Formats: sequence, C-alpha cells, structure tokens
Amino acid sequence: MAQYRKNKAGEWVVFGSVSEVVVGRVLVSKKDGTKKYEAVASVGKPFYADGRQMAYGYIAKRASKPVVAEDFETLGASEAEHAMTLAGNDKGDLSGSVDFF
Repeated sequence: MAQYRKNKAGEWVVFGSVSEVVVGRVLVSKKDGTKKYEAVASVGKPFYADGRQMAYGYIAKRASKPVVAEDFETLGASEAEHAMTLAGNDKGDLSGSVDFF
C-alpha cells in the first residue's frame, strides 16, 4: 500500500508501486496504521527500489478557503468581490466550491 514520504526536495509525496500511485485518488497508509485517500495531481518518473518499480505521487494543492454564498452574506459586497477575485473567481459565481472527491 502507498505511504507518505518526503522526497529530496523536502516535500511530502505519496510513495508506492507504479500500480498503486496514479493520478487521482490514492489510498495511503499513515504511520499510525489508519488509511486516508489522497488526491495525486501528477506522478514522477518510475524508479527501482528493492527490485520493484516505484514512483512518487505529487499531492494536489488545496485552496485555502473557497468563497461561497455564505461568505457573501457575511462580508460587505466590496469585500466579497475582492475575496472572489483573490480566489480566482472574478465572475461573481457563488454557486459553490470545487471538491476533489
């Protein structure tokens, strides 16, 4: 099963066999024994470790906080418009946020 590991650059990645580490949803075993699904945005070049072909999966970045309709009601209109622009939502679409899963 895939695991978390730090690569040479110091970033957390998903590490596992090339059949396990794919773009999309990957089941990862955590150090405490629990399991978690992780969103993998890209997969690195395969390499051999202990005779097995392995790869690193680069974890998708998550937005800090999507702007949703409730935020518009809480903030003044100009503040909400500014927040949507910062979030890359300058069309004023308040229909919701994007989820990975």
